[in-house]
Amino acid sequence: MKRLGIITVFVFLMTMLVASAAYLNAPDITIQSQKGTTSTGTLALQNTHTTDSVALTASSFTFDSNEFKDNDGDSAVITFSSPGIIAPSASVNVNVNAVASSKLDEGKYSADVLVQNGAFNDTFKLTLVVNPDICDEGLKGDLKVADWDLKKNPETDEKDEYYAGDKIVIQDINVENNGDDEITDVVVEAVLYDLTEGDELDSVKSDSFNLNDGNDKNVEDLEFNVPLDADEESDFAVYLKVYEDGEEDTNCNFESKEIIVKKRSRDVKIDLTGINPQTAKCGDYVDFNINIKNVGSKDDDSIYVKIQDPALKITGQTASFSLDSDDETTKTVRVQLPEDLADGLYSIESVVVYSGTTPRSDFGNLTVACEAANQAPVSNAGLTQTVDANNIVTLNGASSSDSNNDQLTYLWTQISGLQVQLSNPTSVVTTFTPASPDTYVFKLDVSDGRVTSSATTTVVVRASTVTGETTYAPTSAWDLVFKESSLQKAAWVVAIIVLLLVSVYFLKLILSPAKGKPQQPQMPLPQPEFP
Repeated sequence: MKRLGIITVFVFLMTMLVASAAYLNAPDITIQSQKGTTSTGTLALQNTHTTDSVALTASSFTFDSNEFKDNDGDSAVITFSSPGIIAPSASVNVNVNAVASSKLDEGKYSADVLVQNGAFNDTFKLTLVVNPDICDEGLKGDLKVADWDLKKNPETDEKDEYYAGDKIVIQDINVENNGDDEITDVVVEAVLYDLTEGDELDSVKSDSFNLNDGNDKNVEDLEFNVPLDADEESDFAVYLKVYEDGEEDTNCNFESKEIIVKKRSRDVKIDLTGINPQTAKCGDYVDFNINIKNVGSKDDDSIYVKIQDPALKITGQTASFSLDSDDETTKTVRVQLPEDLADGLYSIESVVVYSGTTPRSDFGNLTVACEAANQAPVSNAGLTQTVDANNIVTLNGASSSDSNNDQLTYLWTQISGLQVQLSNPTSVVTTFTPASPDTYVFKLDVSDGRVTSSATTTVVVRASTVTGETTYAPTSAWDLVFKESSLQKAAWVVAIIVLLLVSVYFLKLILSPAKGKPQQPQMPLPQPEFP
């Protein structure tokens, strides 16, 4: 009995050993997908038995479909094509289709899949990666990323670990055209993605190129930086995408690699957000607006910002200030430009100095236009005026000018004469009302902000002829006679009488016979005769 028991155990163990050999070899497979799309992967299934064939169908594959559901119950449907009969030591390619719901959460889904027919069996891991919308219509067409890698980060000595602000270099890029037709305008694009927040953080593209059917091409390295404000609590991935420009819905494919992003204990992000004015003249004051954010994990109490440019010969900085982790502020540095600058476009560097060791700066452009030296404005206070007292006098400096077309300011001051009150001494036009006769002199100062010019004008005020009565302005000869003062009326009456006497005299001369001339005898009129 004891011997029989030993034999039974031996047979059982041999059976299990044979069963564990399984005669099938199914490698793990990963399928890249997007929600709302259908994606396909290829499983290279091998029959390792040297003498027996095996028949397999789609139902030979079993797995827990719940592993491909998200927390809301949205899922991806996984199906396998039928392998058919696999000859001894032969392999077949099995298509694995994944139809992802349009509401399926982005992320990784995986399950162990058992493929079995009797003694022939094996288990492999199927992973479905539901990606952001990297391709417009999902993975399509004949383009494929054949190979690529991430360059080791010198800051961490790892390929998949980065600090915020570090450079990511995508290298050893090779893409291929598996179709039967040439594809034109092929573009390779690298994308940095925050998987947790669902945000594209940065991207960079290659130049476009043509790719003949069946050919592949090596592409130059692509690179970008991890944003300084990247959240280390998020999951990140780098996507490498190849597509036909303008035909992305026909040809588009991608691969991805996950990376880890960490914060430095001391780090600051700086952005030169504004330069005002963007075009300035020699001697102008320029404001540089700078945003600073503490992206380190620790507070910093010794931060300051400076502006520098050796070509412009300018420097300026803020006072030191504190900034807690994740807080930000905006500072302004005002700098006056020198008077002897050459015209041109200058790149201005803003630098933040803080407790960390990694240099942080940002650049902005300033246009300097000093083609002509500043010319003094011309002050013109107007012509000399003569007016009666108690009348409003207007001083007008509108004829003042500036050849540089600078904005001018004005200032009127009285320098002689009885004191008067100017209505608006800082306006180009001002007024006053003199109460007494005198000679008044005023000065007009005109400034362009750098140079001031002056001019004077004189106002002669005479005694007023106005007595309080209304002055009548005659409109006809009769008004002149009857509506003037008494003295004027008497003069007019005398003149009229003289004129009448002269008229009578001349009339009498005309009508009376002239003296000293003999009168001619009158001839009798002939009388008619009657028979």
